[in-house]
Amino acid sequence: MLGNIASRYGFAHFRAVILGPSGSSGLRFKCRDAAVLSKEWNDLNVHAEAGNVSKCEAIFKQLRGSVSSQKQTMLWNTLLKAYANAGDFAGAHRHHKEMRKCAIRENQQTFGKLIESAAKAGDVERATEWLVALEQNSRLDATDVHYNAVIDACAKGLRPDRAVFWLDRMINSTTSPTASSYNSVINSFAQLGKTDDAWQCLHKMQAASLTPTVVSYTSIIHSCAKRADTAAAVKFFGIMMQRSVLPNHLSYTAVMKAFANAGDIQYVKYWFEKLKDAGLRPNEVAYGIVIEAHARSGSLSDAVQWLEKMRSASIKPDVTAYNLILKGHSKIRNGTGASEWFKKMSQDSVKPDNMSYGTLAESFAMRSQVQPAIDLIGQMKSASVRPSVITYTSVLKACDRARPKRTQSAESMFRDAVKSRCALDAKILSVLDSVVGSSRRSELCKELGVDEEKVASAVLRKYIDRRAANETRQFRERSR
Repeated sequence: MLGNIASRYGFAHFRAVILGPSGSSGLRFKCRDAAVLSKEWNDLNVHAEAGNVSKCEAIFKQLRGSVSSQKQTMLWNTLLKAYANAGDFAGAHRHHKEMRKCAIRENQQTFGKLIESAAKAGDVERATEWLVALEQNSRLDATDVHYNAVIDACAKGLRPDRAVFWLDRMINSTTSPTASSYNSVINSFAQLGKTDDAWQCLHKMQAASLTPTVVSYTSIIHSCAKRADTAAAVKFFGIMMQRSVLPNHLSYTAVMKAFANAGDIQYVKYWFEKLKDAGLRPNEVAYGIVIEAHARSGSLSDAVQWLEKMRSASIKPDVTAYNLILKGHSKIRNGTGASEWFKKMSQDSVKPDNMSYGTLAESFAMRSQVQPAIDLIGQMKSASVRPSVITYTSVLKACDRARPKRTQSAESMFRDAVKSRCALDAKILSVLDSVVGSSRRSELCKELGVDEEKVASAVLRKYIDRRAANETRQFRERSR
């Protein structure tokens, strides 16, 4: 044991442990310090994994002066990991600048966490900049982890062209792409409904001696579903089966979604049965697609029946299932039905989300019910659900459709939206304009510091200009 202490901490530290500062035995005291140090390291890593930056920073400050120079890189990288897991690229960048200022040695993990922090923050440009910096580092090599992080960031940002660029660059480097590399690109094309490009990437994957997985094929089926191309969805499902790749829940529900988007309820239910025949237990996603298909077609009674079937199968309907029925009632302008189902959600202990409140607000708007729509905003805040711009817009629509128009209520709700730091869009300005008029809308925006040029789209500006011209013409006609 004593030899281990000497080798680990060095002879001077070993002497202090054994003899203490004045030559007396300090073994018990120092061992307790080592135990505390070990716990702090463990706590640092746990909080870093959870992305708890504030707690990591506090522990980092405690450990910084206690850790040997050999472990300083690991210490600084662990705090970088916290920033990365929190998606806080600005914090990671700031910490890295301090790391260089203190001349802490960088390694592959340092660059990996910087890339990851940018990727999680959705900053593809910064992620690629750090990968380029790593490629140019003569001492370190980029690994598949670094390339895959950037490829995945490009793919999630729906930039498959950039993802393909980095995939090709990875192929030409000393690192070989993995199945995950190709699947990210395939999924990116699939999200945009580019089935041919996704299929071509799958062939490229095979040419690289990598076997396409269930994720590869299911992504392609999803791209078919987005275009409601049922024939292609069934074809690719068949190819997957022929190649002995076992379909999973997502594979079956992707085909179901294709038929749902095509409005073919019978085949949605047919593939629901095929999922069961394959020995898979239908989950909330499978039931949700059947419910959505019925709700879209206006067959709300059937949608409700399937929700009850879901419950009978011991699957508690989630907020998504209820939202589908709410949306179905709103679509056929059945505000009473929407309100009843909203109440039923609470009775069934299902917490409404932004979509639930937004759909109910839209139903109030359709019936010109201003006060219930305004009260809904208060209910959302009480339930700690932050109202979205869609919900505020629906409240303004109710004010616009009321007779006479409720201009004061509309102004009050718009002020509340700005105060709540709601992400304003062109639609809410358009509705506000319809309620209070162009001049008053401009006054309000100026008073509240809303930059109309940034918010309004080109289409909206044309609409506003046209409305202002009409108001000017009407004013002149009244003045004659």
